[in-house]
Amino acid sequence: MDGVLRWLGVRARAIGRWIVQLQSRAILLIGWLVFLEYAYPGYMSYDSIQQLGEARSGRFGDWHPPAMAALWRLIELVVAGPVGMLVIQSGCFLIGAYLVLMRAMSTRAAAVCASCLLWFPPIGVVMAVIWKDSQMAGFLMLGTGLLCAAARRDRLLGVALLLLASMMRHNAFTMTFPLVVLLFVWRLDSRGWRRYAVGLAVWVAITGMGALFSSRLTRHHDYTWYRSSALIDIVGTLNYAEPISDEQLRPLLEGVRVIPTHDLQQAARRAYNPAWTFDVIWNMERRFFDDPANKPQRLAVVRAWKKIVLGHPYAFLTYRAEIFLHLLGLGPKPPDSPIYVGFSDLQDPFGSAQRALHLASASRIQQKMQLGMLRLGLSSLFHPYLYALLAILLLPFSLRDRLSFALLASGLVGEAALYFVAPTGDYRYSIWLVIVDAAAVMILIARRAGATPAVPMLGAGRAISDATGPRRR
Repeated sequence: MDGVLRWLGVRARAIGRWIVQLQSRAILLIGWLVFLEYAYPGYMSYDSIQQLGEARSGRFGDWHPPAMAALWRLIELVVAGPVGMLVIQSGCFLIGAYLVLMRAMSTRAAAVCASCLLWFPPIGVVMAVIWKDSQMAGFLMLGTGLLCAAARRDRLLGVALLLLASMMRHNAFTMTFPLVVLLFVWRLDSRGWRRYAVGLAVWVAITGMGALFSSRLTRHHDYTWYRSSALIDIVGTLNYAEPISDEQLRPLLEGVRVIPTHDLQQAARRAYNPAWTFDVIWNMERRFFDDPANKPQRLAVVRAWKKIVLGHPYAFLTYRAEIFLHLLGLGPKPPDSPIYVGFSDLQDPFGSAQRALHLASASRIQQKMQLGMLRLGLSSLFHPYLYALLAILLLPFSLRDRLSFALLASGLVGEAALYFVAPTGDYRYSIWLVIVDAAAVMILIARRAGATPAVPMLGAGRAISDATGPRRR
């Protein structure tokens, strides 16, 4: 027995020396391959199947980001199915995290920490699914890493990647704002208000260009706001509004395709489900509205939204607060894990697999990993409010560190914007907050430990105190 223990000890020390001697590229490759063991060939939900269908048909709508469908169409020239998109989102994320962390630690430590970020279950489970959220996170991370580069062409490439990220989700512009304004420099010696003015101008430019390019890519309009968010807002507001009679409501809803014929406010309250607000339009037993079928009906939705939502601001804000609490994980605990491990749409696994021409099954190791992830999904690791609280607590400690401050500000601003735009309490909407929290913790610990960064940070110094220029002594 002693001989076996000695042999194991020798082997363990040998493996440890081998790991220590690994180059950063080898560490990143190993980390990526371990992630692919869980994720390959990429999980796909209902949204993913819809995007793949648009990519193959070339008819890009605006219910989902047309830029993602266009990118997927290009990738399918080389490899069919989800694997190409999985490589892009996970590869961009891993390389970007490495570039960011190099500003606070050695290359080998940055490679190890970047791999740990990708492995961290609250991050990895989202990066394994072909979602617009995952694509956005990958491009945001790589763009942020390149924004800190010494060469201007690299910084401009970072801006281009942030432009691509802003085209992946309609609310991504809130996350790019702190990153571009605080981190982008045109000249390395830029200081004071001019630096921030340039950053602000670049942010405005990529936000506008993202909206313009998305509209040019769109081949048909789905009128998403009219068919979903506006209708959900109306029902949510009616749920918390003071009693309104049918005689008062019918003029407000004139021209809108309302399904109930009487007791309208009571019917709206029955249709309202804060855990899944799309019941308003999709649940056959509880839904309150039919789809607006033409322009006059869409204009009627706009009029109803203005009269009901703007006419009852307290009720609207109360309903939005309830959705936001669900999003943060402060509402009633959901019965299911937020982890998604389907290779096709789990609502119709075989039908969706046939439509996508993609039938995949998990290996034995993957099955065990999936089961572990599903169980872990019920833990507090997947409660976004903990990450929001951590980000707020870390902000004072990051005031002297521009990079960590920009990351935390990006996560908090993006999360706060979800108060108004999140249609439901889906965990994946908070993925960027989780990512920047984990990265900022690593950076701040490295700074406190006195680690020597592999690459010095551009414009190193305080995050906000040099807004009026360098101080003179």
